[in-house]
Order: sequence, then structure tokens, then C-alpha cells
Amino acid sequence: MKINNFVLTSLLLLTVGACSSSQTASTEDPVVARVAGEDVSLSELTYQFYRSGARPEAGFTPEEEIRELRAFLPLYTDYLAKLAEAKSAGYFEMPEILDELASYEQQTAQPYWLENQVKDELLNEYIERAQTEIHASHILITLPQNPVRADTLRAYNRLVEAREKALAGENFDSLSVVYSSTQQGRSVGGDLGYFSVGWAVKDFEDAVYSTPVGQVSMPFRSQFGYHIVKVHDTRPSSPDRQLAHIFFPTRSEDEIQEALEFAGDVYNELALQQITWDQAVEQYSQDQQSIPNQGSIGWVNYGRYDPRFTDVVMNIEQAGSFTEPFYSGYGVHIVRLDSIRTFVDDESYRREMLEKLEALPRFRQTEEFTNQHVRRAGNATVYAEGFDAFEAPIYDHMGRGFHSLEWENGVLELPVFKLNNQTYSAGDYLEWIYANIDTSSSTNYHFSVRERYIDAVTSNHITEITKNTFPEFARLSREYLNGLVIFKVSEDSVWNYARYDTLSIRAMYDANPDNYRFDERYFYYRIAANNDAVLDEAITLLESGVSPDSLRNDLPGLLVRSDVINDLSQRPFLHLQGVEEGGLTNRFEYRNRRTVLLLDRIEPERTMNFDEAYFRVVSEYQPIREEAWVSRLRDAYGVELFPERIQ
Repeated sequence: MKINNFVLTSLLLLTVGACSSSQTASTEDPVVARVAGEDVSLSELTYQFYRSGARPEAGFTPEEEIRELRAFLPLYTDYLAKLAEAKSAGYFEMPEILDELASYEQQTAQPYWLENQVKDELLNEYIERAQTEIHASHILITLPQNPVRADTLRAYNRLVEAREKALAGENFDSLSVVYSSTQQGRSVGGDLGYFSVGWAVKDFEDAVYSTPVGQVSMPFRSQFGYHIVKVHDTRPSSPDRQLAHIFFPTRSEDEIQEALEFAGDVYNELALQQITWDQAVEQYSQDQQSIPNQGSIGWVNYGRYDPRFTDVVMNIEQAGSFTEPFYSGYGVHIVRLDSIRTFVDDESYRREMLEKLEALPRFRQTEEFTNQHVRRAGNATVYAEGFDAFEAPIYDHMGRGFHSLEWENGVLELPVFKLNNQTYSAGDYLEWIYANIDTSSSTNYHFSVRERYIDAVTSNHITEITKNTFPEFARLSREYLNGLVIFKVSEDSVWNYARYDTLSIRAMYDANPDNYRFDERYFYYRIAANNDAVLDEAITLLESGVSPDSLRNDLPGLLVRSDVINDLSQRPFLHLQGVEEGGLTNRFEYRNRRTVLLLDRIEPERTMNFDEAYFRVVSEYQPIREEAWVSRLRDAYGVELFPERIQ
């Protein structure tokens, strides 16, 4: 069941957590109404009134608030009466409503975790890590996205071997040359220099920041493969520096020396103020991207550039000063410090850090972090022994189809995962595998399938766990359900009923048929093409007697639309003024197409017959029907109002 968003939003503005709560009358919180035997207190009425967004920017005076609450009271009690009717009629158990609710909860649970917990935790972690720069080296054995188990074990065991040698005193960077994978003949491991938060992928960063200085991590997985990392040193982070440079690229050792000598002459001109910085950039720099911006290369910190560059520029302390020429690995530079980043307060600092965090891939991959939080809240347990026992026949008979695999007695009853007090067996896992992967060959099974299954189970529990963790989410869910049932009961009792109550509708029409009239109407065709040649051909066919409707199939690229209007004062219909029935307008440009209008016929004003007026009569009858329905509900559910108690 899909509901018009505007209508549903309007209904939800009045929605309460379930039904009104019973309260006893008191002078502090008087009962201002009673619906279906339930008291409505002044505090409840006030809460719902302001939840509807009724508070003006300047607020209400006490007299205005009393007046507004008294006006709101019958609207709110009518809503409660409709809710009671829906409950009595079983709308809260209707499958289509419950399906719509489940879809809403599933779609909103992940974003709710992100906004109410995950984002703050990621930001706090980001800010904490941003205070420290880490000098580390790593050994990396690259693996494909879904490696076979043998390759994974081989990589893991080699890294354990390398780690043991490093802990025994062997040079870590030398071990990296031996153990790391290579690309284009170069090791993908080695010394990474100093870096801080956001420089590496999240899995790698987590391992680095959790490894003490002088220690070597256990092997861990990232999107690139398996790593071990050694942390050499940590230091407080330096603030970002905004820099500009004059750049001289180099391609050989000889060019480096030549560039240093030439840059030295430029430096002397700057130091002696024989030339301004902007002039030097324009005349000498060979960095075409930064020249239009007076050599600016933006904000710089450790981790993004070669250490030979950052080690120099991050030590400039005075804005406006510039370095002597130096070689960075990219070429020769003279670098000027424009400013050092500062923040006026903690709020502006957090805002800047959030912008940096949101620009990282990890922030766009929040489903993984949300699932971790959901599993933690649901006291998840992964039974590795159960998974391993289940996977043994798969890995022992790689290439065979799952239908031919056999498991020892009891294996399929072993637990593999538990979440929110529900345990899932290896048999449950096998059933999911048959439904979600190609089981014709066990080579399609990877370790990631296990992770996908855990995520799928987590998704099945996310709504319940989110409600248990966040009472506000549970309240929003109840309110959405109330909105759905109110919409449906109103649809059935008013909107659809009015449409099918033909006797009342006919009587309403017969009482005042002259209320339903057509104005003078112009029936026309709009014929358009991208060029005059196609339009010329269409006009020729029309003049030879071909009907406009058949042109749609006869001429590719021709647009033919038919409609009716009663006002020729607006573009493009003013072109029809003075045109006789069957006549064509002059061609004109409309919506980037060459266009003509064909006036098919003109019908004079007249009274509509009942069939023509039907939907207009229905729309006029609906408020009458709704008032009668609500009046019946007020009687049926004993609605009583005590507006005088609103003081």
C-alpha cells in the first residue's frame, strides 16, 4: 500500500505514540477531553499541539496559547476517535498496513543509527586520532576481493612468520622487501612516514592506531590484502598549512642541480625584493595548475605528499615567509606559508572535522559500521567452530556442487551465529546459501559469504534492536503505524465511500446541475520536431488528409500531443487565436522544438452531464460525507470536550 506523502504527512502531525494515555483529573494537569473512555490531559494536548509545528517564531502570549489550544482540541479528539474506530475495525492487523510499516522501519533504521550514534562516534574517533601523527611501516601481501581459503591461509602464515622475525630483532623495512607483494617490480610495503587520521583506509587506520610504539600488529585484512604494521613513533599533530609554491619539475639528477641553481637566483630576487611573489610565480613557476592562483596549492599536512616535501614545509612558522629552494621528489620548490589553520571555537573545529570525515569513503560506507553497532546492541556471538565445521567439506571438495556435499551427523545443528537471543544453526546458514549464491560449484564459496550471511541476519533484526535501543525510534514507528491506519480508515470510510455512494452523488448533481458546466473549450494537437524538414513533411501529410494521430507512427522524431484548454491568453496557445477549426498556426519555437498547433474543434460552453461531472461532484460530496462520519464517531466513542479547563 503506497500512500500520498502529503496526505500522510498531514496525518502524522496529529499522531500519538499509541492512543491517548489515561490520566486522572487534577488542577495541575486537568482532563480537557474524553474519547473512548480514555482521558485526554492538558499536557498531552499541549504536547501534540506543539509537535504539529504550531509554535510561531515569536511564541504565543498566554491568551493566544489558550485560544489556539481550544481550537486544536476538537481536531485532536476527532483524530483519536478515528484511531479508536480503526482499532475496533482491525486496521492495525491488516497485512498491507503491516507490510508498509515494515518497509518504513527497514528503510529508516540504518539512517537513524547513523544520525543518533554512528556519526557521533565516527566523528569523536576522527577528532581523537587527528591529535596524533604516527610513523609506521607495513608489510602487505595483496589478495583479490574474494580469495580462496588456501591463498588466505598462505598470506596469513607468511605474515606471522615475518612478524616473528621482526619481534626477534630483524629490520622491519628489510623484511618488507622480502615478504611484501610487488607491483611493477616495486614492493607495495615499506616505510609510510608520518600520517594521521583519514590518510589510510579504515581497517588499516584502526590497526595502526591500536598498535603501541615499537610493536608489530598481528596480520589484519584490508581491501588490498593482508598486512602487518610496525609503529615506529608518534607525535602531536601539526595544524594544516596553506601554502603557495614556485615549482621547477625535474626528470634527472642533472636537472635537479640545474633547477636548484636557477631557483636560487629566483630566491635571491625575492629575498632582495627585486620582484614580488606574484610576479615570480607568473614568470618562473612551471606548475600550470597553481599559476592562476598565485601558486596556491591549498592546505597541506603530513601523509598526503612525499615526506621530503612535508618535512620542509610543515616547519615554516611565520605567514608570508618562504623557503630556500629544495628538492622534494617531485621537483624543486620555493614554498611560501600563507596561513596556519586555526579555529575560533570547538564548534567550528568539530564542523571542519565533520566536513573532512564526510569526504572520506568510510563515511559513505556507514552500513558496515551501523551493522557493527546493531550487533553489539543485540549481543551478537559468532561461533567460529560451527562455521569451520560447516566449511570443512566445502574446502575439502572444492569444485563439487553443494548438492553432492555431505556433513557429519550433528554439524548442521551446530550454532554459527546468535543475535538478539536468537540462535542460527549451520543448517540455517546452508538454507540461506542455497537462496543467495550459485551452489553449482563450491568454488563460488568464499569467506565473504560468511560475512554476507551475518549482515543479512543483522538486517532481519535491525528494526527490533533499533526499537529496543532507541525509545524515540519506537515512538516514531508507532506514530507511522497510526498514520497508516488513519489514512486507510479515512480512505475506506470517506474517500472510497463517497465515490461509490452513487445515490447521494446523483441527488447532489440533480439538485444543482447548472453548478457543473464546461467553459468554451478548444481541442488541439501540438506537433513538434527538431528541425523544419520533419515538420514540413508532417504539415504536407496533414494537408493531404492524414490524421494527426497517425503521424506518430509515420514520421520518426515527430512529437504529437493532443489536449483541451479553455484559455488562449498564455503561450503557446495564444497562437490559436483567430485560427478556424481544422486550421494550423504558423510555426514557432517551443521547448527547443519547431512547433505548430492544429485546432481540431471548438466546443461552446454547456452544462456537464452526470458522467462528466462525476468526479467534481464526488470532491464536493467528500467533506459532507466526512462530517457525517466524524459525527457518528463522536457519538460512538463518547467524545466529550472540556475547553473551559484550558486555562
